[in-house]
Amino acid sequence: MVINIANFATKVSFGAVKFLLHKLNYFPMHESEILALRVLMPFCEKIENERIHASLTNNIPYQDQIRFFLKEKIIKDFALIGLNLAKKHPDLEINIFNSSSLDAGSQCFFDVIGRIETISVSYFSKRFFEIEINDRSFLSEIEFRIDMLLWKNITPTKDESFFLIDAACRYLCAGDGWTSETILKYLLDHGVSDSRLYSYLGRALVMQSKCTEGEYYLNLAFENGDDLNKILTLYSLSMLYLRHHASYLQDLIKAKRFLTIGYDIIVNSSAEKLEFKDFHEVFNRNGYALVLFKEGKIQEAIKLLNWGIQKLETSKRVKDNMHQSVLIYNLALCYKGLNDVENCILSYKRLINIDPKDAQYKADLAELFMNNDDFFEAKKYLLEAFAIHPESPRINYLLETCLSGDETASLESRINCLKIAYQTDSNNYDIVYNCCTLLVEGGQYSEALRVLKTIDFFELSQEQAEDFISLKAECYLNSHMHEEAMSELRKMIFLMPENKKLNNNLNFILNKRDCEQPAYR
Repeated sequence: MVINIANFATKVSFGAVKFLLHKLNYFPMHESEILALRVLMPFCEKIENERIHASLTNNIPYQDQIRFFLKEKIIKDFALIGLNLAKKHPDLEINIFNSSSLDAGSQCFFDVIGRIETISVSYFSKRFFEIEINDRSFLSEIEFRIDMLLWKNITPTKDESFFLIDAACRYLCAGDGWTSETILKYLLDHGVSDSRLYSYLGRALVMQSKCTEGEYYLNLAFENGDDLNKILTLYSLSMLYLRHHASYLQDLIKAKRFLTIGYDIIVNSSAEKLEFKDFHEVFNRNGYALVLFKEGKIQEAIKLLNWGIQKLETSKRVKDNMHQSVLIYNLALCYKGLNDVENCILSYKRLINIDPKDAQYKADLAELFMNNDDFFEAKKYLLEAFAIHPESPRINYLLETCLSGDETASLESRINCLKIAYQTDSNNYDIVYNCCTLLVEGGQYSEALRVLKTIDFFELSQEQAEDFISLKAECYLNSHMHEEAMSELRKMIFLMPENKKLNNNLNFILNKRDCEQPAYR
């Protein structure tokens, strides 16, 4: 099937993607697929209705959301959508015209799905005039209104400003930092004054991995915000220095300072002035527990988390169930850091009891059982996690690892697990290497070579590079392509002349050039 797409001039992101899905009459069937589509369609009533039955993290109202999706998670969602597109439309050929002005979100989506074996994505700078450029039928009514307001490029009215701020928040909570950024910068450029703008914009930029620019706007949010906005902003700034900044910029001292300033504002605010004061106090201390964990003070972190969990348990607010689950998850990680397996298992089981539809918790517990050689329990929880999220790269990777110790499991079933994992997370080199290793074991040398040719060896560590090159050479050798095998090894030996593994493999081929069934790695 061939789909020609003009790059539609829409202010909201994913215009070209939405046109593609519209042309294919695409709507997902499985819950995980539906939730992945939320980033593209945050105003879709069917998706919002499905969220009611999802995990606590996924069904919380956007106004109460505290977990925001980073680009890494969104890329996996795009891969999941692409994988299901490939199942429904084999040999899909997508031609994108006027591609030079493709929005960043659409570019990211098409780059991701273009890696899938049966999907071809081609870019053309010229226009495709058979497509009606002014067609907006693929936009929802709300998105059409947003798009028209942004195109007007005039100062919005008070009602229009409130509408656009709420829309930016909706996009932000769905994972679309691109559209959120566009709306928020439009409002700031037109002099709209609202303490939330800088805070939302900072988060939207961090979600796109633009952490330095995001920090700039978060600092403006702190300078211009009320107490509540300062508290939320300081927490976001602390997470930048604990998690999101590049490793060389992360700083425990700065993170601790931001959390301490925020905590002082909380404790010095009256309950009348600061709504849900107890919640903000707990969540600030949750961030501080992460500081303690990173400092190696894990017992102190556990004490702080247990205090927060107990405080939320007495709350009658329904939304605090989700917030409580965040603290219990962090508690499980603390026990894991202490190698306290018993309490770690109890924490994960407690999490699953609170939120039985979260696949990550079941996968984490399964991995814990696997690490302690209890493959029976591991498989049980992995199959439950798989039923919730069958295209998850991590769940499929763990499931293959579990099946590798099962004599009754077929090689084909293990390969299928890793193929799904690879197609939805092609940047994970452990997944890619294990997938190619099993393909070689199954004699699928051409398929393994196809995957290996997509690897940029200069992005790998030396150990990873020698493993992948050796595997690639093995594929060529088993395909009776001796010269190609030697060429691959020689190119890497030129860069690493003293590497014993590569030199030994080259000598093996030279000495056994006529061998039909070599067995080396």
